[in-house]
Amino acid sequence: MTGFRITQILFWFGLSIYFGGLLILGTLVAPEIFNTIATAGVHASTLNPHLNEAKELAGEIFGNILYYFSIFQLLCLFLMLFSVLFQMAFHLNAMSIWVWLRLGGVLLLAVLLGAQMLKIDPAVRREHKLWLQYVNTDAAQAEVHRTEFMRDHAAAERNGIIQMILLLAIVCIQGWGINYPTRREFIRAIAQKAKLMDTPPAPPGSA
Repeated sequence: MTGFRITQILFWFGLSIYFGGLLILGTLVAPEIFNTIATAGVHASTLNPHLNEAKELAGEIFGNILYYFSIFQLLCLFLMLFSVLFQMAFHLNAMSIWVWLRLGGVLLLAVLLGAQMLKIDPAVRREHKLWLQYVNTDAAQAEVHRTEFMRDHAAAERNGIIQMILLLAIVCIQGWGINYPTRREFIRAIAQKAKLMDTPPAPPGSA
């Protein structure tokens, strides 16, 4: 049971950081960064005068935070996936629907994170860079890249919301269906108890 307990801790550790980080970044950190910089009237001379400088600066700061947090997301996902596979291999009853629901949730989370890190985030950075590059020299081309940037940015927000909903579902699955003692140990204990009840008592003096 030691291995089960350790992997439970690892799973909850990764899940709590992943879910809590996304929740705090989306609901507290992002609004506070944008509101504080906008209220302070920050002027960044290196930015283009045709753009909302405060919003651009806040977006750059928050974008950097999200980039570094994605590394934590990857580490947390590894802890979760390792714990799930380890428990399925050595502790949990593979016939349980809860076990497969949790595995499916973690694998779907891996797909979403992969799409975020390999496709969506690079597209957001690329289109934003091209938008800034053309804003002074080619208004039409700048508008094309601005539109693409807004589309990719919206896709990134949707991906984050879907991840949060999925993480909440995994919390419910983990808390409701993956319990201690494990199902295999529970069934084994019942079988052992039944075996002892069926064993006739030894006759007096046989020892």
